[in-house]
Amino acid sequence: AFSPTARLAGACTAPEEKEVIKGQYGKLTDAYGCLGELRLKSGGTSLSFLVLVTGCTSVGRIPDAEIYKITATDFYPLQEEAKEEERLIALKKILNSGVFYFSWPNDGSRFDLTVRTQKQGDDSSEWGNSFFWNQLLHVPLRQHQVRCCDWLLKVICGVVTIRTVYASHKQAKACLISRVSCERVGARFHTRGVNDDGHVSNFVETEQTIYMDDGVSSFVQIRGSVPLFWEQPGLQVGSHHLRLHRGLEANAPAFDSFQKGTLRMNCLDCLYRTNTVQSFIALEVLHLQLKTLGLSSKPIVDRFVESFKAMWSLNGHSLSKVFTGSRALEGKAKVGKLKDGARSMSRTIQSNFFDGVKQEAIKLLLVGDVYSEEAADKAGMLLDSTALLGRVCSG
Repeated sequence: AFSPTARLAGACTAPEEKEVIKGQYGKLTDAYGCLGELRLKSGGTSLSFLVLVTGCTSVGRIPDAEIYKITATDFYPLQEEAKEEERLIALKKILNSGVFYFSWPNDGSRFDLTVRTQKQGDDSSEWGNSFFWNQLLHVPLRQHQVRCCDWLLKVICGVVTIRTVYASHKQAKACLISRVSCERVGARFHTRGVNDDGHVSNFVETEQTIYMDDGVSSFVQIRGSVPLFWEQPGLQVGSHHLRLHRGLEANAPAFDSFQKGTLRMNCLDCLYRTNTVQSFIALEVLHLQLKTLGLSSKPIVDRFVESFKAMWSLNGHSLSKVFTGSRALEGKAKVGKLKDGARSMSRTIQSNFFDGVKQEAIKLLLVGDVYSEEAADKAGMLLDSTALLGRVCSG
């Protein structure tokens, strides 16, 4: 709510309480939650906006939380009414594109959508999390000692699908979550390969989870761009030409920093072919997951296999839209080739005429344009070294 003097107040109120306080403010707005405060430079001044979630849809419930997809956001100025700049419009378009999710934990639950099941309740994941996309927006309130976990949402970019599967007289939840990393993020032709910190583009953690009664089984796979220094520039349709821009010996430090012992898949784009291999492995592991939960009868196993097959297919198409702006390519059949040709052209247009704007909007969300030099150093005192992504380079 906004008063005539631009004083801000936030509260969770019942409808009747809202009617009582309506006359005390110049403007009241309803929202499902707040992502944080976005700070921008505009000429010689600084502008601040509250980023509110004004539209969302439930994608399903798991034992500890309900998960929602963001469908609409609004930016509310914390000073006199400010003109909505083009970069804010571009950022809003990305936030409203249906690839961002947040969770609403049950009372007493500490469920955090940005971390895998094995790390739930681990305080070390609060900051510096590779899948916590709006952590920069939490910084201004954190600087004022506000408990962000009580007031602000944490969001992931990716795909979440949840299905109810009946196991005899019990209900189980089948859940597939793909979290896109924000460490080295960008549109397909703008961000390729690895950086000096060992972070690769198109890095995605996909978690296949089953909940039943008090039991839970989770299996995680990762995918990412080829961990070399390479790029893929220019207008290209169909086959794409690659260029290594460092010698192989210069790749060694970044390559050596990768975690060993994790199941990692990738093709050139880490899209549908990678998804196909991951789904094959996940469906094999699914039998072990079900066995640990005491579910081994063939009808029940078949039910889970059918559900996860559909979820993995949706996962592949949805991640393809995140990175390329179109569904995944379909294969070698004649109809598939025609569709693939149209989608290839669509991706080319997307990458050459729209991805630059998208890239700048993503940078605004993850890095901002205020946290550079001295401001970035002060913010860095509050966060892990990984939390302000690329802050040294943002000035």
